[in-house]
Amino acid sequence: MDVRCVLLVPLLIGGCGPLVERYDGHDYVFSTDYQTWEGAQRDCASRGYHLADVEDARENAWINAVASIYESSLWWLGFNDRLEEGVWVWEGGFAGEFSDWSSGAPGDSDCTGLSAWFGGDTGESTGGIWHAEPCGEWFPYICER
Repeated sequence: MDVRCVLLVPLLIGGCGPLVERYDGHDYVFSTDYQTWEGAQRDCASRGYHLADVEDARENAWINAVASIYESSLWWLGFNDRLEEGVWVWEGGFAGEFSDWSSGAPGDSDCTGLSAWFGGDTGESTGGIWHAEPCGEWFPYICER
């Protein structure tokens, strides 16, 4: 996280937008603005991004680690079954098969949130698990390009 954004810029101009993080050749925006899934999708598109997709366990762990720095919360990802119940697809068109659902998920809700947090004094990750959530809920979100 850019310390200038946290300490200096808010004093000078009243705040700053989300910062771009890089991983494996992709740019990510971790937006701490709360939006519905559709609102997050629109905001990502307005930036030239799509809601994040997750290729593998390594990327999932990285997203969890970075998201945990910003805010311990559920974060919208692009995985959804809004068009056909039970047929999960990535909003950005990614065709990967990795998932990290919590026990009993995905269930009946249509949009996916990643639970991002680290636990205890050890810093051991206890997040990164996905939950199916109603698309109308309000969460921060992750954009990717």
